[in-house]
This record gives sequence, structure tokens and C-alpha cells, in this order.
Amino acid sequence: MNQVNHLLLRAYPARWRARYGDEFEALLAERPLGPFDIADILLGALDAQLKLRGLGAASEHRRGFSMSLRIGGGLSDGLTIVAGTERGVAMSWTIESVQVADVDPAAVFRLYADPTTWASWGHNATRARSEGPLTEGGVVHVRANYGRDYPCRIRRFEAGRALELEVRPPLLFIVNVYEVERTAEGARIRHALEFSGPISGVMKLAGVGMVYRRQLRQEVARVIDLAKRDTPST
Repeated sequence: MNQVNHLLLRAYPARWRARYGDEFEALLAERPLGPFDIADILLGALDAQLKLRGLGAASEHRRGFSMSLRIGGGLSDGLTIVAGTERGVAMSWTIESVQVADVDPAAVFRLYADPTTWASWGHNATRARSEGPLTEGGVVHVRANYGRDYPCRIRRFEAGRALELEVRPPLLFIVNVYEVERTAEGARIRHALEFSGPISGVMKLAGVGMVYRRQLRQEVARVIDLAKRDTPST
């Protein structure tokens, strides 16, 4: 860990570091931090210190408060944060990329419904295999880019329309959303990642959202390219 990252981690209370320090350290090491990232992390540390000392007690008694924030990319790419608290802050946030393209929606959905294609377009998949036809409640085993295999549970499957997968890395709950619908131009394609869990707020503060938003844009572009190749010319 470099000196700046070490100082950022030390800004958080010892109890917080004992619980989340290893994961936070790994996130900080993933990418260079800009000045706004550092400011966000320090604000998060200040909030954690205040809550530890009871100065955030007023906010702790508020149940179900929420806030949302759109960052960059206009309406087609964004970050939404929803925070609810009973004690402290529990944060969930969603990143999405939406593109409209002259492509057959059926060709797009064929990619979603065939796990053997996922490595060719998925942002974090080198291999995927299912235990049978995709159905709600079924499982697809996906190998991430860093070599770990995850069982991804299918929580939504609408033939020709949508696929949602849920996966549970340590201290996280992630929902992958893939949607396509027919439009006058061809198809509207939406890919999204929904993050929640103990370290989801830390990931947001560390600027991970910007990285994943870029990856989702690239993912949708690959799907469009592959679907066009699969669409017979007229």
C-alpha cells in the first residue's frame, strides 16, 4: 500500500478498519485516485468518526431516509445512490448504461440467454456455464476475470425481454441487469449493476462506480456488435 492510501485508511476509526480494512485496501489499490476521490473518502472518514463519537446520533434515528445522485453521462449513463439507515449508513447504488441501436432485439436476447456467449461480451466473465435452460431460480456458474468462480442465481427471466442475475462476493450483494426492448430505431438496450452490502458505500467512495460505468458502456457496445453479426442482412 502506498503512503497516500495508507493515510486514507488510517483516517477511518480503528473499529471500522478492523472490519472493512482489507477490502478497502484492495479497492484503493485498483486504480489511481483523483482529488475528488480523495475528498469523498475523507468525507466518509469524517462521517464515520462523528458517528463513532455519537455526533451523528440525529441521523441514526432517521429510518428509511434516501438520496439519489446522477453523475455524468446525461440520462444514458448514470449512478443512483439510495441510502437507508437504522444505525449508521447502509448504502445501495446502481450504475447503468443505456444505448439505442439499429439491431434486432431477438438477436440481443439470444446472447443473454446463451451463457456460452457471455465471455465474449460480459465485462467480468471469462467462462460461464449453466446447469440447464435458464429459468428463474436457476444457477449459472461464472468465472470472473481474476479467476474466481461465482454461482450466479437467476432472479428474473423474461423471454425476449430481460435477465437478472444475483451474485454474492464477500461483503457484497450484486445484481446484474440485462434488458432489451424493441423501438422504432431497432432496440433499446440497458445493462445495470446494483450494489449493496457492508462495503458497497466504501466502493462508491473509492470511485469504483466510474470504472464500472465505463465497463458497462463497453459491454453494451460489444452486445450490439455481436447482435448485428447475428442479424441477417435484408
